[in-house]
Amino acid sequence: KLTRAEVLTYYLWLIRDKDTIVFTFGDDEWNYVQFIKEGENLVLDFPYNNKFGNRRLQIDRVELILKHYGFNRFITPVTTMNSLHYDDYIFGNIVTLEASFGNKRNDLALEVMLAIVVEVFHLPIDCEWSLKLGSYRD
Repeated sequence: KLTRAEVLTYYLWLIRDKDTIVFTFGDDEWNYVQFIKEGENLVLDFPYNNKFGNRRLQIDRVELILKHYGFNRFITPVTTMNSLHYDDYIFGNIVTLEASFGNKRNDLALEVMLAIVVEVFHLPIDCEWSLKLGSYRD
């Protein structure tokens, strides 16, 4: 029998280049965490602005969680797969916080995601969850 953490980690391991996975927690559709695979890099994608409910109010707490786990704000143009970094990006009128986990950090991605569930979404760690798999391959 697999634990919940093992199942969630397996899904993170399962996705390949240009795949996306969205984990939704509880009953609120805005309580979601999205990951995108870019080559070997696993990226947490956390869109926020006025269109995304109270997510724009949650972004500071997400940043504090990332800093707690050793992430630094991206400040140089040179990145490596071994660095933990995050930054905000604007795509049209949507702002998104992206955190780069590099490769082989699925366990850390799971810890960060569950910290967001508890500390940002204010849900119990064993709350109900669902997922959607997608891809933006050509």
